[in-house]
Amino acid sequence: MRIQGEHIILRLADSSDVQTIVEWENDYENWLVSGTTEPYSLEQIKNFIENDNDIFAANQCRFMLLANDSRIGCIDLFDYEPKHGRVGVGVLVDRIYRGKGYAKEALQLLVPFCKQELKTRMLFAGVLSDNLTSINLFKSVGFEEIGIRKNWVNHDGNHLDQHMFQLTIE
Repeated sequence: MRIQGEHIILRLADSSDVQTIVEWENDYENWLVSGTTEPYSLEQIKNFIENDNDIFAANQCRFMLLANDSRIGCIDLFDYEPKHGRVGVGVLVDRIYRGKGYAKEALQLLVPFCKQELKTRMLFAGVLSDNLTSINLFKSVGFEEIGIRKNWVNHDGNHLDQHMFQLTIE
């Protein structure tokens, strides 16, 4: 599965991505948004890609973001519920590629895929209150803020709010 955009390509993660994904998943700065509490092993990531990267079987999948043949990030679909027509979305762009519009383009490519291939009518996301870049990202592609979960995430003793976003696909 490949989705071609103007500046990026989305493709399903495969075994060639294991090392890059391990590096991103085990970067402590990313743990706050991912909910990770301990490092992943190569074997765990390999197992995820081989066994749990099918949206229809595992209700989740990960697409890699590629620009000029380089892995620049990933976009995850999770908590897929075909009966209700909804799926969660999360985006990570490697810090050296941030601020270039890649996450926005990835979301813009993913929405039609979700509508046409997954038959979803709604995407949702949660963003921590201190992540203004992501809050603005989701708003810029039409997500509506539908609520705030107060003191939702504990990070090093600090409790942060989580903003809930939803996009209804027409």
